[in-house]
Amino acid sequence: MNNLYFFSLVLITVFTVNSGCNIDTGISDDKEDKNDNGSVNNDFDNGELLIDADTTDIIDPCPEDNKFCLEHGGFLWSNISTDHMIWDDAVVYCENIGGRLPTISELRTLIQNCPATEPEGSCGVIDECLSSEECWSELCRDCNYDFDNPKKYSVFGDQGYLWSSSKLSDNEHLAWLVGFDIGNIHHYYSVGGLGYVRCLEVIK
Repeated sequence: MNNLYFFSLVLITVFTVNSGCNIDTGISDDKEDKNDNGSVNNDFDNGELLIDADTTDIIDPCPEDNKFCLEHGGFLWSNISTDHMIWDDAVVYCENIGGRLPTISELRTLIQNCPATEPEGSCGVIDECLSSEECWSELCRDCNYDFDNPKKYSVFGDQGYLWSSSKLSDNEHLAWLVGFDIGNIHHYYSVGGLGYVRCLEVIK
């Protein structure tokens, strides 16, 4: 692979919740690696989560005394977290800096160049519809990785997976997140999956 397009991926082993039954994650069992033709399926496979190491290379502008300096979609956003974390820790992280995790509809406002998952797009996962069975479809992963422009799907240039505050209405062990490297919406185990975080300012 041309070095210009080489992306280092960190393989993070995660623990899954043993619910005693098979859980439909809404993610195909078939996995295709990112390759030279720009195709990608998904980054979840067999209880493991692939995180793009370049996510933490992004230099964000918010200073320590103004943690929510990024304005978009009518919200004030924080810098992206420097570490990935489980969902429970993401909730606490946002609380500790005076903010909160965005809902899945709010997080979707940061998606661009992927019509199906942008706000008002055909992917049915929104705050009012959080069921995997009823709301998630193949339209929620309709875009592919772009080697020529790997940051194209994020308003802030994020790559990798970011947590939302929204858990599935039909499985409390799973939470919704956005994979900004492919502009897609997925769900994963809140106590096992690892994701990055951008927080919203709490309006007082």
